[in-house]
Amino acid sequence: FEQLVASIDYEIVRKIFRVQVGEPRPLVVPSQMVAEKKELEPMAPASANQSSSIDHQPLVKSVVSGKKKIGRNDPCWCGSGKKWKKCHYPEIQ
Repeated sequence: FEQLVASIDYEIVRKIFRVQVGEPRPLVVPSQMVAEKKELEPMAPASANQSSSIDHQPLVKSVVSGKKKIGRNDPCWCGSGKKWKKCHYPEIQ
């Protein structure tokens, strides 16, 4: 057992002293992301007049449910004492 502990200590110390810190590499931005960013930039005032002729569609609001969601690790609603994932969750799947 002592030999095992000594070999683990040796390996840990060896790995710690071999760590090399380097300069962080520069982040490369894919060209597709650059193109998407240009599309999202605000329009110039001259082109804003052209966009006013486009029909504006109303924004769709997400529906927020007033009910509290049951978490998988919460107790089951039936009162069995089991977690919901072990009791009634498989029936939904």
